[in-house]
Amino acid sequence: MADSYTNFWELLNADKWSSAKAKIAELSGNQRSRAQSAYEKRFAESKATTSTSDTSSTAAATSNVAASAKSYLGTLEQINIDLIKNNANFAANAQAQANVSVKLAELQGKSADLGLRLGELGIAYINLSKALASRVLPGFDKTAISLTKQVKIWDRLGIGVGVSTKHINLFHTVLGKTVGETVRTGRVFNEFARATGQDFARVWGDFGTNAERFLHIVDSNAMVRTGLVMQQRARAMGTSIGSVMTLLDKFETMDGAQQTGARLNTTLTALGGSFDAVKASSMDYAERQEYLATSLQSVFPRIQAAGPRAARLYMKSIMGATNMSAQDLQAMMRWKPGQELPGATKGAPFGAQSAADERRQAAAATTFASKGAASAEAIKSMGLVASAATGILNFPRALRQASETLGTALGTLTTAGTVGAKLGGAEIRKALESDPLFISFNKMFGDGGTLTQMTSTLQSFNKQQRDGNIDMATWQKAVTKHLGDLTIIVQKIR
Repeated sequence: MADSYTNFWELLNADKWSSAKAKIAELSGNQRSRAQSAYEKRFAESKATTSTSDTSSTAAATSNVAASAKSYLGTLEQINIDLIKNNANFAANAQAQANVSVKLAELQGKSADLGLRLGELGIAYINLSKALASRVLPGFDKTAISLTKQVKIWDRLGIGVGVSTKHINLFHTVLGKTVGETVRTGRVFNEFARATGQDFARVWGDFGTNAERFLHIVDSNAMVRTGLVMQQRARAMGTSIGSVMTLLDKFETMDGAQQTGARLNTTLTALGGSFDAVKASSMDYAERQEYLATSLQSVFPRIQAAGPRAARLYMKSIMGATNMSAQDLQAMMRWKPGQELPGATKGAPFGAQSAADERRQAAAATTFASKGAASAEAIKSMGLVASAATGILNFPRALRQASETLGTALGTLTTAGTVGAKLGGAEIRKALESDPLFISFNKMFGDGGTLTQMTSTLQSFNKQQRDGNIDMATWQKAVTKHLGDLTIIVQKIR
């Protein structure tokens, strides 16, 4: 028996429990008693350590999941509140408001590559509802979600929500373009920025700030072309669209052209040049700018050869005639039409960036950390959407109903005159415990609720499986019962 006894201790020290237990059967007398006692003590100590570790890990994981879920539901609740405050219809129609919340959750679930979170999508939707004139026009509710997605894509490219909202108001509301045409115009801006080597925000900002200067152009496509051409030319000259357009607008009317042209022509004639004001007034902006630049540049060599004082006087005379600054005049003297990168040349309307390219670029401008956080949230969002789509539970509606029920319960207590010390936990609990909705929530989430019981079942199964005292079929039966309880509770909440 000595060999078996030695083997037993080797197996026990190696934590080979089943083999050590089998080896005890080969022993007898005192050796068997000592081996049995040692086995039971060591096995119990091992399981206690493992159980503590598993319980700690499970508790930590459960705590993290609970905190994450609480944060998500808190965001959802805030969106509910903001929608109610922002739209009187949502205040009266809980289902319509809940549907918008579900659609925002669906948009979040599909936008993880852009790092978009539910909270920021809710803010964008609210901002659009507040800022867009189309809020009071038919069809807004059908396009609001797609517009929310679009402005956040543009936001990822550096185009602020305020800038893109102004763009939508201009083209969709003022100029009457459809939402699709309005979005395409924005992509024209993006393609123009790419072709001319500029950043998106600069092109959008310059056009938006100076759009008023081009709104008298009836054809909106021609308006966009003219505005972008002038933006690039002003950028290439180192000046602003406003400065260039102020000069060109002097020749828009015959009276203005005659007045400015006469003074300019006097100086240019003295230098051997000329300027035809009538001709300038008949030209469009781009052509007029080229004519002005050519006329000024034709006398520039004479100005340079006139000597310092005479040159200054000639330059100041031209500045006085045109109201140009010294910097803008110098820029005009040296600007060469067509020197800019291709993208603002005459011809067909500008092309638009494709939706796929736009999204790829927006995703490329999003950090990995943002994408990771959005991906984790997307799991919850798509679960919420699936629950609503299958009719199991509309979480936004349930949250609002819970809030309304709590308000009613507390309001009843207050109205009844339960004040001061009487407004205590016992009274509130009594009122809530009589409400079916809160009873259902408590059965699911409260102490000893179904979720707690299911967690306990899983932990118990893990321990019993290690001990070899349970089979899979028994465990499945227990979990199935809890799932059935959850389904009944969910149906009641709904």
